[in-house]
Amino acid sequence: MAPRTLEDLVKNHSSVLQNLRIRYYPLIAQGLATGYNLYLAPLPTPNFRFGFSYYHSELKPTDDHFNTLFQRIRNYSSTNLQPVIRGNIMSSSLVLPRNAVYLIKPEWKNPSDMHYYDLQGFPLIPTKEGFQRLVVGESLQYELFIAVESEKELRNLANFFKRYASKDLLNMHGKKVIHNEEPVKNGLAIDDSCWSVPLFVCDSKNGCKPPTLKRDFLAVLDLRFFEQIEDNQFVIQTFVRQRKKNLPVLRYPHFTSKKYVLRQFVEDYLDS
Repeated sequence: MAPRTLEDLVKNHSSVLQNLRIRYYPLIAQGLATGYNLYLAPLPTPNFRFGFSYYHSELKPTDDHFNTLFQRIRNYSSTNLQPVIRGNIMSSSLVLPRNAVYLIKPEWKNPSDMHYYDLQGFPLIPTKEGFQRLVVGESLQYELFIAVESEKELRNLANFFKRYASKDLLNMHGKKVIHNEEPVKNGLAIDDSCWSVPLFVCDSKNGCKPPTLKRDFLAVLDLRFFEQIEDNQFVIQTFVRQRKKNLPVLRYPHFTSKKYVLRQFVEDYLDS
């Protein structure tokens, strides 16, 4: 039976996911991409001038991180984010499930449901000592997308997530604040599940970079490939820098757009 949802695919169709690993893991092994997201198609197409996406593993309505985040946004919006929220954030936001596949770093605290694979796509069993080589992690995660109408609103939204959704303190350039060669912990982080390399992505309808993002967000390519899996269509999405011409999968149907990603994620992860 064909998968009906992304959750169904992840839980009950391991052979389909393995076929995707055979096709896309070589991009990771060759250093052409750090990972990819698998979405169920068609993706929603909200009408917006500007958009902000927050990628995280705990954005289900039942997750503490999700609820704490939204409560903080509501409190913050009364002075700093209006008219971003306009009284009801749910009317301007979407939460999209994604099967997240990406290179992990030894120091990261990973989701409890994460599965691990080597660069050839063979499963690995985690140990207390961790992994001493490059490892790919896979888990069901989410993208929170918020639509806004002005550059000022987008800037305020970016400021909010930098302030409250990063494990480490970030400066005006979107980089970690370092003291005595160690990152300074962010005392305003909403909880312990905030990522040390947070993924914040800004989008504009015309593709041009808003001037308010010039210091702390860098341009990347958002590449999307289309896969037919039994009776369903899926989208494979990945962020890359200037390596588009080297990607062998570009001979397959794809869509390219320009996005703007937090500098720390780009320089410390995509470019590392």
